Amino acid sequence: WNDWYANRRLSGGVMVDLMIHDFDFLRWTFGPVSRVFAKSIRDESNRLGLALVTLRFRNGTIAHVEGSWAHQGFGTRYEFAGSKGLLAHNSFAVNSLKVERNVPVMSDNPSVHVPRSPLHKSAYQLEIEDFLDALKTGREFRVSAEDAREALRIALAAVESAESGRPVEMDPIGGRME
Repeated sequence: WNDWYANRRLSGGVMVDLMIHDFDFLRWTFGPVSRVFAKSIRDESNRLGLALVTLRFRNGTIAHVEGSWAHQGFGTRYEFAGSKGLLAHNSFAVNSLKVERNVPVMSDNPSVHVPRSPLHKSAYQLEIEDFLDALKTGREFRVSAEDAREALRIALAAVESAESGRPVEMDPIGGRME
């Protein structure tokens, strides 16, 4: 409504408004972030903002996150590379999940294709239904206030890094290291 996301003062820009969800998911997956480095570009209207963010986690994992308002529609793509293979997800693909195992080159079947989930509800609808269920039943929310704070802290560190051109070291107990 009213193009509010294009106003960086209102939305925080692509890193705070859009990429924060990726930062939250990655922190949930790999644990605390120790360092953030970001580069970004934006046009005058902030509609074509593009950001590239590298996160280093305390456990040694490195993640690269790209976000842009220029993409058509909302979708997600992930690639997880490890010593035993690659897990790739593309929400726009018919077969959205692909697993490639590290096997000898001569193998007849180096990958396994998993069909798209049969779920017919959007991620947004599932998120709201879960939130309402927690309100009705009194159970804990799946995303805690601490999770939200940490995702925002990572996003703000990414903005700081993009503006300064330098990495931002994250204090493991909640602040930034000087």
